[in-house]
Amino acid sequence: PAGREHDSRHAGQGILGPYRPVGNTILDMLVRAFWDLSSMFRSEFNVAPVDPAITAAEHQAIVDAIAARDPERAATAIAAHFDGIRCRLEQG
Repeated sequence: PAGREHDSRHAGQGILGPYRPVGNTILDMLVRAFWDLSSMFRSEFNVAPVDPAITAAEHQAIVDAIAARDPERAATAIAAHFDGIRCRLEQG
């Protein structure tokens, strides 16, 4: 529905908040693109819900690693976050 699409886009803007202090335009573009794709999947498939506190903690771990310029920690945090997404897609 159109309202849901608008809500999804608005939420997608909010997801950029934690990443903006990093100051990486490419990261912003990737996060926005992933949000758009994941929104499409959520509306097309029955994706298992996630606790927003878990998502926030996962995002914070990614941001902290990037801000610390720690690529290994960032890769681990991103992989953990995507593993959770993959599991929810498989459960849905």
